[in-house]
Amino acid sequence: MPLAHRIDHRPRLVIARASGTLTDEEVFAYQKDVWSRPDVAGYDELVDMTAGRRRGAGLAPVDPRPRACRGGGDAASEALGLSRE
Repeated sequence: MPLAHRIDHRPRLVIARASGTLTDEEVFAYQKDVWSRPDVAGYDELVDMTAGRRRGAGLAPVDPRPRACRGGGDAASEALGLSRE
């Protein structure tokens, strides 16, 4: 499977690892398979794409920076110099 995953319940984390070329259908199947499970509601997700590639125009590019570092214009982001100008 190009997108294998495991669920670590203690830290409430889903860990996925890509291999080979992923199609939109494979990504959506993974999302449906994993995230439709009630026992992972509210869990965080970590996806390792180092051994995988994406194929298909339907998937948007992913910003590799952590969400906290993207800068949303709030006071904390501005204080850290992360706000958009």
